[in-house]
Amino acid sequence: MKYVEANVAVHEKESYTVIEFSGHLEYGKIEELKKKIQEKASNSESDYIIDMQKVTNVDSTGFGMIVNFAKKVSMRGSQKFH
Repeated sequence: MKYVEANVAVHEKESYTVIEFSGHLEYGKIEELKKKIQEKASNSESDYIIDMQKVTNVDSTGFGMIVNFAKKVSMRGSQKFH
């Protein structure tokens, strides 16, 4: 079985930010990704689009990471999560 990493790329646009995930969002592979997107949620007033077109597998840990990010963003008020 081939090892597949989890990756994230953040693309700042004029009026929103695209967070693009790829690979396997699984337990043991996403610690650095969690830190990066939680920092983004804390330090930006942007709206967000989550792009998961290149994700090949998501387990409950990966899904939880995305849900927690959405909660943090929505708690800030006017920002939107798509």
